[in-house]
Amino acid sequence: MPDQIQTLTPYASPPQDIVVRVPSREAAHFRRVNTTITGDISSTGNMLTLWDPTEGHRAILRGGRLTAMFTTKGTGSGVDMLMLLDVGSSLSTQCLGTLGVFARDAPAGQVICVDAPFDLLEGQPGSARDSLIRIGANATIGSGVIRITGVVWGAEVPQ
Repeated sequence: MPDQIQTLTPYASPPQDIVVRVPSREAAHFRRVNTTITGDISSTGNMLTLWDPTEGHRAILRGGRLTAMFTTKGTGSGVDMLMLLDVGSSLSTQCLGTLGVFARDAPAGQVICVDAPFDLLEGQPGSARDSLIRIGANATIGSGVIRITGVVWGAEVPQ
């Protein structure tokens, strides 16, 4: 037998990076949220405005992470939903999603959602130019106070 050393070199392709880019999901605007809402939060005057786009633009909400909790006991009866809303200039309102369900008479310290992430994929554009993205509900919490904190992101496009 001849003295030969046979070297086997396993075939392997070099590692390849996979980069997925979806330009339509890029966020150019980040909005920090740290405020409260109270009273009749079904009324646009008492809803929390998350995004008031630059005049002549339409907001495109793409996602966020929000926490909501009662800091003062609510009043009323029944249950309600804390919702992300698109409120147009004609006060037509459409629901973009829900953050959580709560009892209207919830005690202080009652958590509605904790660091609730939401991803609207390519984004939900406002229903009209200059429409507001808000947080509200279907009825009043009376003298109750809900603190909302976190961040939302998206883009604005001229219309």
